Amino acid sequence: ASYIPAIGVATDLLYFETCSYLYFKNLDISNYYQHPTLDYWFAFRGNDLSNCKFENINYHHNGSAFTLRGDSTTGNLFLNCDFHHNQDPYSDTPYDGADGLNITYVNNTAAVNTVRNCRAWWNADDGFDLWENEGYVEFDNCWSFYNGYIPDTFSTAGNGSGFKLGRGDTVTTTVRRYVHNCLAFKNRSWGFVENDNPCNMTIVNNTAVQNG
Repeated sequence: ASYIPAIGVATDLLYFETCSYLYFKNLDISNYYQHPTLDYWFAFRGNDLSNCKFENINYHHNGSAFTLRGDSTTGNLFLNCDFHHNQDPYSDTPYDGADGLNITYVNNTAAVNTVRNCRAWWNADDGFDLWENEGYVEFDNCWSFYNGYIPDTFSTAGNGSGFKLGRGDTVTTTVRRYVHNCLAFKNRSWGFVENDNPCNMTIVNNTAVQNG
C-alpha cells in the first residue's frame, strides 16, 4: 500500500491524562500517518495512567509508537496486543521515532508495568522501548521482529532493537527488568539490549535469532 500522510494536525489522535482503571479492549488504532511538514504525533498517548488494562489492541500504520509516560504511570497491563508498521519518514532523523510500544520517561522507582503476550514487528525504529524508565517492567511471552526497517522491506530505517530495556540512570542491584519466554528475531540491530541501563535485570528463557 502507498504511504498516505495524515492531514496537517499537530496533535495526538487519542490522548488520556491522569486516569486510573480504564479498560481498553478490541480497538484498531491505525492510519494516523505523519504529515510531511510536521514532527510525528502519537495515535495514542497516555500520560500518568495507572492501573489500566489494554487488551487486544491492534496499533498499526501510524506515525509513531503507542506510548505511556509520566511518573505516575504504574500498574498498567498490556495483554495480547499488536504494534506494527509504524514509521516517521519526515522526521529530522528519518525513521528514528516510530517504535511499536513505548513506556518511557517514568521517573518513579516504585512503578510497575507489564507487557504480556504482545507482538511488535516492522516498526521503523524499535519494537519495545523503555527509554528513561526507572520503574519495574516485565515482558512475558512477547515477540519482536523485523524492526529497524522501512515497513514491509528490509531497507535500513531506525535503531532496530527488538526489546530496548533502557535507558535508566539509577545504579541499583534491584531488579527493574524481567524478560522471560520472549522471542526476538531478524531485528536490524539487537534482539535484547540493556541500552546503558545500570539497573539489575533478569532475562531468562528467551530466544534471539538472526538479529543484526
